[in-house]
Amino acid sequence: MSDEFNKALADFTHDFASGGAIRHLADLGYNAYEIKEKLEFPTPVSKIAATMWKHFVDTGKVRLTPPKDEGEPIIQKDYITVYDSYGKPSFKQVTKTAEAEDRKYLKVDFGFLRYKDPKAFEDFLNRLDKKDRDFVEPLPWPLKEVWFEDCDLMQKILKLESVE
Repeated sequence: MSDEFNKALADFTHDFASGGAIRHLADLGYNAYEIKEKLEFPTPVSKIAATMWKHFVDTGKVRLTPPKDEGEPIIQKDYITVYDSYGKPSFKQVTKTAEAEDRKYLKVDFGFLRYKDPKAFEDFLNRLDKKDRDFVEPLPWPLKEVWFEDCDLMQKILKLESVE
């Protein structure tokens, strides 16, 4: 139990000390190594990359499931707090229908490459310039396809991946 408490305390301390700054700098386009240089609280690159990844997934910059077809509405479930006549709070599930996604995504399979063929992944990283390599390498790419929001950086990286 003390290990669980220590991990929870470390995660809380990390989020309080540098989590917000990491998320903000990631939104501005910094990679994990650049963020490490900007932080005043010492944080390992792996922790920075994990925070960036979670933020990208939470904000929709990275999707772990295929994006919906254009024009198909998105059903979102949310919970609101309601109070009874005595002031006791409870939660109620509310379903909202959102407009279809207006974001475009690029399919990325760096996780497959990293774990199934490490030599090919290293060759791919060597073709990237330092800034692009520092963006791709530390992120915890899962062993499946993910969809990354379409941007100039990812288009440039994917063009170099397809070059042999």
